[in-house]
Amino acid sequence: CGLPDFFDNATIGLHWVGPDGTILRAKRAELDMLAYRAEEYVGQPISAFHIDENTIREILRRLHAGDRLVEFPARLRCKDGSIKDVLIDSSVLWQEGRFVHTRCFTRDVTGRKRVEAALADARTRLDAALEAGAIATWTWDIVHNRLFADRNLAHLFNLPSSEADGGLLDKYLRAI
Repeated sequence: CGLPDFFDNATIGLHWVGPDGTILRAKRAELDMLAYRAEEYVGQPISAFHIDENTIREILRRLHAGDRLVEFPARLRCKDGSIKDVLIDSSVLWQEGRFVHTRCFTRDVTGRKRVEAALADARTRLDAALEAGAIATWTWDIVHNRLFADRNLAHLFNLPSSEADGGLLDKYLRAI
């Protein structure tokens, strides 16, 4: 039991990377997520699995600077060539001022990203359909407490289209 058992059997992707960018250790969940065998992954440069060169460069730069990464978005290449969208939480184990290795947790958010993209696409299509109709519509962004109008509603309030989006509609609705 203990730390070796946790490392090998936890359900989230976990790997260690040395100061030179080489993968030192990876647990089964990460290997399964990307469909690599340990001998295909461990000992390789982590950059070989990142899709975006600038992203891994930024990750390593920030870790070498002593930063902690929380939900840092990245894209990883699976063995079959498919791409996983992941969030990385990482920090460095330092000993006497020396970078020993990273501790990187990798969470697959590919499904979530697909759902978000599908919802954004559906929203775009709904907005286009509503705008094409003769009805006036508005939406309320509950999180930011802002109202947004389509072109027809802006016309009803004699607003330029540029003032209907971005929340300027709020001041007109509060005035009535």
